[in-house]
Amino acid sequence: MVALVGSLSGIAVAAGVLSLAWMGQEKQRRHLRQTGLAAVRESLACVTAVQQHRGMSVALLNGDKAFGPRLSAKQTDVDAALHALGARIDETPALAVCAPRRDRITAEWRQLAGRVQDMTPEQSFAAHTGLVQQMLYLLGDLGEQAGLLAGGDGRRADRDAERRLVQLLLQRLPPLVEHIGQARALGSGFAARGHCGAVGRIRLRFLAQRIGTGQEALSALIDMPDWQRSAQAQAAEVAGLLALIDTRLIGTDRIDLSSAEYFRSATQTIDVCLALWQRVADEVEGRLAGGVRERTAPALSAGLAASAAPVGAT
Repeated sequence: MVALVGSLSGIAVAAGVLSLAWMGQEKQRRHLRQTGLAAVRESLACVTAVQQHRGMSVALLNGDKAFGPRLSAKQTDVDAALHALGARIDETPALAVCAPRRDRITAEWRQLAGRVQDMTPEQSFAAHTGLVQQMLYLLGDLGEQAGLLAGGDGRRADRDAERRLVQLLLQRLPPLVEHIGQARALGSGFAARGHCGAVGRIRLRFLAQRIGTGQEALSALIDMPDWQRSAQAQAAEVAGLLALIDTRLIGTDRIDLSSAEYFRSATQTIDVCLALWQRVADEVEGRLAGGVRERTAPALSAGLAASAAPVGAT
């Protein structure tokens, strides 16, 4: 009997040790995902700053000199955002694999910022757009390396909901914002010139189609009842911008909308999309923090109960 009790006690202690070890690993995974989410936030800040810089530069190079001081200020914003993201990557070993792409982006940005005012509008648009694409790749890499796409270890319904949220963060909202950003840059340039032209209309129609398709995919992914109001407001804002592009830029021979007005309208739409993105990020962050608290307590209690049971039986 004593031997049996000893064996059971040993098994219980082992179970407790394994439980504690699992808790430690789970805590590390959660911490990495939280750090990765912070890096993704900082990465998006870099993307949006470069997107704004693109729109301002295209308007400036098309003749709207009022964007000159704003362009210089935005370059400072991009520098600060890249510095913050770089520091996050450098201090997180699990994200070290993202450092080479970060370094290439930083070098490319410095070259672009140094010669942007000597470019043509088309050259600036192309250079910025290529850089933004690399930054979106980096954003996805950060999320993947941090394990955000893998989801948590909770109930299946919770995991599925979390995966949908992460898809919104990494795969739906950023590309949609980029297509709107491209339309903002091109449209601001056309507004500065006062006309669009046949090729410009084709490009804007193509972007409008991409925006519409991206919005449909986004709306299909947001099926949570308590998100409907935010989702509907965001969709309405995008629809309003598409109508503005169609009637005030594409559907007229002479554009009577100033570049500043159009830039402001498109930026408002982007801001609404980013507000939705931030809400999704906050929800994911809350799930990560809540998951640690909810899962640690039961696991610890189970381990303690198992180790205490044989002693009570004697």
